[in-house]
Amino acid sequence: MNEIPKYQNQPKQLMFLAAQRALYSKAKTILAIQLILVVPFAGTLSMMAAFSPSMQNSTTLLCFLIVILDITILDSWQKRLLKQAAKIQEAFDCNVLGLELEEAKIGKLPDSKTVEAYAEKYRQTDPGYSKLTDWYRVTVEQVPLNIACIICQRINIGWDKSLHRRYARIILYCITIMAIFLTSVYYIANNMTLRGFIYTVVAPLFPAFIRGILEFKKQIACSDNLDSMEKQGRELWEKACSKAFAKTQLEEKSRALQNEIYDHRRSAPLVFDCIYRHFHKRSQNEVNRFADTLVNQYLEFLRQPAQTQR
Repeated sequence: MNEIPKYQNQPKQLMFLAAQRALYSKAKTILAIQLILVVPFAGTLSMMAAFSPSMQNSTTLLCFLIVILDITILDSWQKRLLKQAAKIQEAFDCNVLGLELEEAKIGKLPDSKTVEAYAEKYRQTDPGYSKLTDWYRVTVEQVPLNIACIICQRINIGWDKSLHRRYARIILYCITIMAIFLTSVYYIANNMTLRGFIYTVVAPLFPAFIRGILEFKKQIACSDNLDSMEKQGRELWEKACSKAFAKTQLEEKSRALQNEIYDHRRSAPLVFDCIYRHFHKRSQNEVNRFADTLVNQYLEFLRQPAQTQR
């Protein structure tokens, strides 16, 4: 009843997916640099200061400079890449799901040369786009386009929610391990006073704690936002199945939900590719079952007598 499986595998659409993947990967590389600066690098400075008091002033200054670099340069660069990636993915969704691209909302799309350049970077590791084909579950072709669009939107929301929740737990574990590490250092360095411990060990690692806590809060806030979007998607789905909305009204509501998905993509905290790959198979199986359930639910609704539907 729709051609989503066909459109999503067209060369142009696969190029969009490849470009946004490469942009997200570059943004994650910048995040990795940020974490290296504030975690292992700062941790090394902490150990040096703990066993060489003459380095206390220089290590404190270096940690301060790390924070400035992190906030003023690296973070801004990362956000620009995220916005570009979100725009490209929005173009893909609009093309494949039959939604109108709202340029007033997202602004000017990256030019074709930019898209091609980043797609080429992606092709260095996946020349045939094998990891990008069938982006959405092919079973959605069994339902009308506007219904399939809502299913795909709910898949997007559910996938991201699961990923961010799991990543938040990993960050919490890392913060806990760091706290245990600090406590261990304090007890191992027997001659160190509490004041000296705070100044020479805690202070250099302070950026790592701040980064970890802020990242954890971002992931939780992101998950909470996705909870709200999931609720909207569920309510829209119920209206669609009960035919409480006319087709045009349903499309307007779906377009409004897509705006929220775009806002989420351009501002959501990143999840490293290694974490993504670790949970990919499990999450993919979950969303595939979810998509099939929704398709079957709608087909079952269509098979019901008209008076039952009302």
